[in-house]
Formats: sequence, C-alpha cells, structure tokens
Amino acid sequence: MRACIDEMSFEAAHYTPVNGVPQLHGHTFTVSVCVDGDLGSDYMVIDFTKLREVVEGVIDKYRYSLIIPKNDLDLINIQGPFRVKLALVEYPQATAEAISSSICDELVAVFKSVGKNFRISVKVVEGKNNYVECVCGT
Repeated sequence: MRACIDEMSFEAAHYTPVNGVPQLHGHTFTVSVCVDGDLGSDYMVIDFTKLREVVEGVIDKYRYSLIIPKNDLDLINIQGPFRVKLALVEYPQATAEAISSSICDELVAVFKSVGKNFRISVKVVEGKNNYVECVCGT
C-alpha cells in the first residue's frame, strides 16, 4: 500500500554546472513523498498528518539555505548584512538528484529511529518544469 503527500515547498540556492560552468542560482523546490508499507491496526500505512510533519522536519534544513556538497564546506565564505544558512549534502554536487537522495536518506533514518521501515519515493521539482525522483529504503 502507498501513502503520498504532494507539493511541500522551500526556497533555496545551490550551484550546479550550467553549460559546464558552476553557477550559483536559486529555486523554489517542491517536494512530494510516497511511503510504501503494510497497513497498521488503524488501517493506515501512515497518518498523512504525521507524514507531512516528518517531511517538513527534514526539508526545513534546506529552507532559505545555500545547499552545498559537504566536501566544499571549507571553500565557502559568504559574508554580508544577512543570515547565512548552509545545508550540506553528502554528494559531490548539489544537484536536484543529490537533494532528492539526501531527503530520501534522511527520511529513512527518521523512520528507522521509530521502528518504521518504508520504501520511500521522493520527487523534487526544481523550478517549474524539471524534476527528479529517488527511491530508497526497504
């Protein structure tokens, strides 16, 4: 059985190769998540409210941040009259694929910490018409 939530969003910047050259830019990212699992005694895979709460908790670290590869942390130095929030991904680039994979990995860890083992699908829409999907978990 599959339970899904759609269109949770956050704004963030990242740098990725654009025509072969790393370019800093930002997007509104939209996240949809599905979990596959068995029905519980309440006849639910997971309560939608709980799923939304867990996903919001994970994506909040990306909200209004600069998403960077963890290996680039020592190379980043941003100063100004504003708050700087960095979000790290464990991948060599901060692509939509890496962001989707990171969110998926984090969701698996959160659910495992409470004894839930789900197969999880994460769709990340970058901007308006581009998206990636990642599947992780059991």
